[in-house]
Amino acid sequence: MKFIIILAFLATLCVGLNSVAAQQCGKHEVYLQCGPSCPPTCDSPSPSGPNCPMVCKAGCHCKPKYIRNAKGECVKPGKCSTGFFG
Repeated sequence: MKFIIILAFLATLCVGLNSVAAQQCGKHEVYLQCGPSCPPTCDSPSPSGPNCPMVCKAGCHCKPKYIRNAKGECVKPGKCSTGFFG
């Protein structure tokens, strides 16, 4: 019985931590439990290859139709100042 109570407490704690993390994401970002390990950027809008494994990465990721610029901000591809789109 104690094990079940501890397990329930840990599950509640994890959900709470995810909520806090989601609130800390920046503009045009969303918290994903399973986001891409190599998200698209202005310099690499379609990352792939051996250096980009297909594994989940929890954290703040750009919303759909946005990519990360050199400053770490999520922007529309047309707003990239340098790199592939600029």
